[in-house]
Amino acid sequence: HPINGAARPARAVLADRLLAKLSVSAVRGTASELSRACAKAGIRLPASTIRSWIRRGRLQPESDGSLQLSALVPLLQQRAKTGMK
Repeated sequence: HPINGAARPARAVLADRLLAKLSVSAVRGTASELSRACAKAGIRLPASTIRSWIRRGRLQPESDGSLQLSALVPLLQQRAKTGMK
């Protein structure tokens, strides 16, 4: 169906633009706060996933325990490509 074929690349472009915005974001917070920030941006990312990335060493919190939203971008990109949780 041509409509679906045209919509798919448009969604990919929008996703790339959204991740580009997040990559330069100065937002910091807890896993829950960053999960809510992602939800506002249209990205479903449960706080439990962010916490599991910390436990597995994929994400390093700052000395005060906060996380940088921009640090999530490479993990979100990898998750989108591979289905990583």
